Amino acid sequence: MLTFDQLLEEYFFLRHLRPRSQTSYRSAVAQLQKFMSICGMKLPDELTNRDVFSWRKVALTQMREVSWNSYVRHLRALWSFGIDQGMLETKVNPFKGAQVGEPKRPKKILTTTQIHQARLVLEQMEAWEQENKERSRITPAWFWQVVNETFYSTGLRLNQVLNVRLADVDLSDRLIMATVEGSKTKREYPVPISSHYHPWISMLVERAKFQKFKQSDQLFNVNRFSPYHRRKTMNDWQVESCYAKISNITNSKISPHRFRHTIGTDLMKKPERNLHLVKELLGHTNIKTTLEYVHVDVEMLRECVER
Repeated sequence: MLTFDQLLEEYFFLRHLRPRSQTSYRSAVAQLQKFMSICGMKLPDELTNRDVFSWRKVALTQMREVSWNSYVRHLRALWSFGIDQGMLETKVNPFKGAQVGEPKRPKKILTTTQIHQARLVLEQMEAWEQENKERSRITPAWFWQVVNETFYSTGLRLNQVLNVRLADVDLSDRLIMATVEGSKTKREYPVPISSHYHPWISMLVERAKFQKFKQSDQLFNVNRFSPYHRRKTMNDWQVESCYAKISNITNSKISPHRFRHTIGTDLMKKPERNLHLVKELLGHTNIKTTLEYVHVDVEMLRECVER
């Protein structure tokens, strides 16, 4: 009978999935296998709908609803593929109807104070490095200042920033091309470079050219600008590590994705707010997704009630 490894191997062979997506599928399968091994099951065809609901009862005591639903989406797609291809003997997808309602909590955004604190931390580290000619806790600080301003000014996702090449930045037209490679929605679109952000991205481009970057090279690559980093390309762990340090120093949770939520919210507070323009800037394909990023300001509600 078909094993999980064989099912995944065939699924990845016939589906065009990014490495991160493949990792998500493997993670979902690994969690399922843990439960199945406790119940004495090993093969996909042994799983029934009732087993899935039993797993759900246990899983929801250990994870949030959104995490459970993510597992269900991946596993339901995997089983549907196996059934359609005739690889599984079962004719009914055991994950049908297994999703649960998710609490609708507002996306987490950054306050003006938090944004100022993040900038101040990096400014102080840059000043310390310049004065002492030694590495700071977050090094090189000038590079991470550029990264921070990129998240603040563009609304790009972390993976999109990591996939920006030198060739994707057009300083004359003031545009950054968000490429398909880094896009969650598999679409390419231009992101405007604001007047505030222009000096930062210009400095990075200038220093990249000084380091003899090729046009196809990853632009946001701390390893090329520091002798203390050994990797050839920058990965999400390095960015998350930087923000973990900033969060620890400021005693406040600051992350790249919170900048993305914040820019969508701030734009919708403007008098000239335009939902479709915000949708394009964030690179969404569905306006419903954009609406999830838009937070209702309590003061806006108060003003509406007063009127």
